[in-house]
Formats: sequence, C-alpha cells, structure tokens
Amino acid sequence: MTDSGLSHLLPLPANYFHNESNGEDWHTLLHYRCNFRQLSLLASKLTKECTSFRDSINLKPLKFCIISSNNSSLLVPAIKGTGIRYGYHMQITEYSNTHPLLFLSEHQLNILDETYDFILVALNYEDISFWHTDSEPAYGINTKIEEFVHQLAQLQSSIFKKTGATILFQNIPRKPHTIFGHSDATITQSEQFQLHLFNQALVAMTKQTSSYLFDVASIAENEGLNRWYDERMWYLGKFAFSPDYLPLYADHLCRIISSIKGESRKCIVLDLDNTLWGGIVGQDGLEGINLGMGDPEGEAFITFQKYLLQLNDRGVILSVCSKNNKADAIEVFEKHPKILLKLDHIACFVVNWENKPTNITFIANSLNIGLESMVFIDDNPVERENVRRYLPVVAVPEMPEDPSLYTRTLSQAGYFELPKYTKEDLFRNENYQNNIKVKKLLSNRIDIQDGLAAIGMQLELKPFDAMGRNRIEQLINKSNQFNLTTRRYNNSQIKVIEESDSSYTLQVSLKDKFGDYGMISVLIGSIENQTLSIDTWLMSCRAIGREIEKAVFQEIVNYCFDREIKTIIGYYIKSDKNELVQDHYLKMGFYQSTIKKNITEWKLKIQQKNIVQLPFKITRPQGE
Repeated sequence: MTDSGLSHLLPLPANYFHNESNGEDWHTLLHYRCNFRQLSLLASKLTKECTSFRDSINLKPLKFCIISSNNSSLLVPAIKGTGIRYGYHMQITEYSNTHPLLFLSEHQLNILDETYDFILVALNYEDISFWHTDSEPAYGINTKIEEFVHQLAQLQSSIFKKTGATILFQNIPRKPHTIFGHSDATITQSEQFQLHLFNQALVAMTKQTSSYLFDVASIAENEGLNRWYDERMWYLGKFAFSPDYLPLYADHLCRIISSIKGESRKCIVLDLDNTLWGGIVGQDGLEGINLGMGDPEGEAFITFQKYLLQLNDRGVILSVCSKNNKADAIEVFEKHPKILLKLDHIACFVVNWENKPTNITFIANSLNIGLESMVFIDDNPVERENVRRYLPVVAVPEMPEDPSLYTRTLSQAGYFELPKYTKEDLFRNENYQNNIKVKKLLSNRIDIQDGLAAIGMQLELKPFDAMGRNRIEQLINKSNQFNLTTRRYNNSQIKVIEESDSSYTLQVSLKDKFGDYGMISVLIGSIENQTLSIDTWLMSCRAIGREIEKAVFQEIVNYCFDREIKTIIGYYIKSDKNELVQDHYLKMGFYQSTIKKNITEWKLKIQQKNIVQLPFKITRPQGE
C-alpha cells in the first residue's frame, strides 16, 4: 500500500485488535496510520457487538452523507474508521451510482435526511458533461462550464434548504493520459485544459455559496496520477480511484470536517537541537551547529525554518520546548547569522532540563489553549514516545531521520487545515505573545481594575455582517472554554441568523496598547414576546480574564431596556471543556430557572439600564 501522505504516523501495532482494552483511549489512535483492513475493523467495532469498545470511548456523533455517481461502498468503512481517529462516531449514508445533479429534482431531494451534519458531493471525471470538441467554437467551453457550475450552486442551495448541512464539493483530478502531449495544458480542445477551467470555477463557486472544497485533485497529483487511477478497478467495480488510497482519501476528508468544526491544531512545540539546526549547541557551540546554505543538511534546516515562518505568518503559534542551557539556546536565536526564526516569532520559550510532557503542559497553560491544539516536533524518538504516552491528545508526528524530509512530513500531516482564512489568523501568534505580556502586567497589579485600565483596551461592538461572517463561523466552531452552549453553526446558517428580523447578534473586537486582536467574542439571541433568549455566547481564550463579558452584558441589558424587552433567558449546556463558565449567568445577576439533563436555564428581569464604569473604551458603528 502507498501511504506517503500518512508517513508522519506510526504503523498500527500488529496486535492492536487482539486487545479489546485498546478502546479505552481513542486518542492513542491519533499517532497511528491504518491500512484499509484495519480501518474496516475499527469501523466494525462501532456497528457490531463490540460494546466494550464503543462504550469506553467518548466519540462525538456525526451524520455524514456521500452523493456520488461512482461506487463509494469502500469509502464508507474507510471514512468511518478514520473518523474514530478524529474523535467522531460517524453514521454514513451513501447514494452511489446517482449523478449529483439528479438531486436537484424534488423527488431525489426528498430522500435526504434533514439531520445530516455534512454532505460530500463526490464529483468524478465521468460526471463531466461539458467536454468541448473540434466541431464547436472555442468560446463554447466557458459557457458550458458556467452552466454546469451554476447547476452545482443550485444543488448547494437546494441541499442546504433541505438539510442545513455543511456541503463539501470534491474537485476532479485529471487523467494520466494526454491527447496533445505537453500542449494539453494550452489547447482548448484538450480535456486537461477544460478540467483545469472547471476546477477553478468550482473554487469560486464554493466561496460564493459558503460550501467547501475537497481538493482531491491535489492529493492525486501529489501521489501520482498513474497510481491514483486504477483502470482495472474502474472496469471491475466503477471505483473512481485505486483502493490503495482509501486511507489517505478518508484522512483528508476527516481533516476538512475536523477543521470546519474548529478542531485543527494551532500550536507547534519545537525541539531545538537536530530539529531546528544540526548538532547540539551545548556541545558544539554557536559556530559548530549546522545551519545555512552550502551544506545539504544545513540547507534542509533552513528550508524547514522557512516553512515554519510561513505557518507562523498564516496564524500557527510557534513555541519552544527544549532540554538545554537557556543561555546557549538564546544565543543561537540572537547571534547566529543564518537563523531565520527569531525570538519574536516564538510565543512561549521554555528551555530547561525538566521532562517535556510537564513543559508542554506549562506552555499550554501559558498560552491558555488546550493540549489538543498542540503538535510536538522532536527528532528524538524517545522524547516523542514519552509525550505520546503521557499526553496522548498532543499530536506527535513521526519525524524522519533525514531533515530534508521535515517540511514534507509536517505539511502532509495536515494538522493545520484551515477552511477559511481571516485577518485574525494573520496576527494570532503576535496576539498570544501580547496576551502573555498582559498576564504579566496584571500579575504585578494589586487592583485588577487598575491593571485593566493600564492596558488601554478598546472594544468595538456591532451586529453580525457579511464582512465578519468567516471569523464568526471560526469562533463559533473553535471556542470551547468560554462558550455557554457550544452550539455550532456553519457559514450558511450564520447568514440566515444575520438576516433574520427576530435575531439579536453581537460581534466584539478588541484592541489594547499591545496590539489588535480582531474579533474575540460572539453572541446570538432571538427575540419573541418581549423576551430575548441567548442561544450562543462565547469568547476567544485570548480575551479571557479581561472582564469583557461585563461590557457585553451591559450592552445586552441596555438594548433590551431601550426596546421594552422585559426578560433575558440564558442557557448553560455543560461540555467537557466549558466548566469555566458554569456560574457565568449567576455572576451576571440571573436566577436559575430550570435544569433539564445537562441544560440549565437562567432568567433575568429587566427593570433599568445597566450603567457600570468599565475599564474599556467602547465604540459602535455610526447609527448603532
């Protein structure tokens, strides 16, 4: 089996399925790759009588649907088994051998379940109906592609109205054969040229419709088109690609689902010696380490640092965890002429002789993020195994011995999948560094209000709008600690909420003297019969501890008073991670109304405006 795209994972132990107790911690599966047979066995443990496995793991339910004109029967166990590795108990329905556009008809649309979380429209080469031939005018291809993509946009709209699901469109890899040789990429009549135009148009359509792209074309080209397509399996069973790639396909699909649900990793924890440079600085000294051009190994480390800087630029947090003398390590960052990473790029720098699981936990606490957000990079297999053992939720890629493969290994691991890019991502690492400065400043102040005032915070409060929608979706799906209900909404659902006359929404942005944090809090409510019910209230972990919730609460109360809304109802739904806010409404003056299972309802009667002196400067758009 070809598994280059999963080479960052260890092979699953041969005796794994001989021990039923392995199901006790599904997080351990994060560190292993599985072949198709093993994924099928994992999937069967959820559907058969393996109650000890099923009952002992804490998987989140997820309803998934595949619409494909090809045979997708083998995809189901591959995706279901991979879903376990990502923490999901996936219930999968497939509609195979049915052209996706048939679901535009009312009859076909009615067979879709209204409770799907995700729907994959698995477009394939055979679905294309716009091929341009010699007998047609050249401009006709653009018209045909526009018509086909317009139908796909209508399909997205119809499916969303029926199910409310998040929809993924799979693009199409080109075939390995050519008609015009190297000119295929330039000649209008070639299928390669036309397919390239279609895939570009599909990208534009997914942006316009708030659906998502599943870039199978890139996966196929990375692995090799001659290996991706298996003509024998196509003629035998109408399988769209070689079954050898089912684990890789399923892994990429689950990466996208996980990222849309806000569960991508966001912090890299880096070792130093033989990870960022060659050699051991404590032994070899500043001049003795291998880093820079002119030497194959030194160039490989420069390439890896360039890649880390690119990740940092798009919002991945960089931190350091190294067993070393701190002064020696700092000297490399400050004085080595070839080093690209600087101390300013590192949000948290921990260099000592403590064990690495303890230091990684310290880094997570310092940055106020969960261990499940972290990826640990270390050339030492003993250190990697130690972290896997004691911190199983931390991702630990199996780094190769050859540093020239570091960049490829981390890239293909897909830990930092990003469904939508926002301006807040651009400054995330800087914001976490600033947050550490804020914590330090506040810790030196006896009076918290005095400390908050010294930070010079500025809040902007305004309703949802189209410009903020991607960031709103990101916060809703990623925020866990300060999140009263942990309800999740996709981009299309947020648009519906935004445009509803009965909705009350707030997006809150933050600046202080250290920097601009962008949007850090979101609130969704609905108004009916002089009552405002708060469906969602959340805040980024970067803003916790600054009393911003008090400013939001004051805004809500004053809004209600001005519109003669008499009652505010808030809900707390307990999750594994939001214990921090279990008394949130109590602190705001609400009284507990009802408790049903894990849902607590809180109420507040509005009698007057709430005017409290807060350590913020608050701005609102003109007219608000």
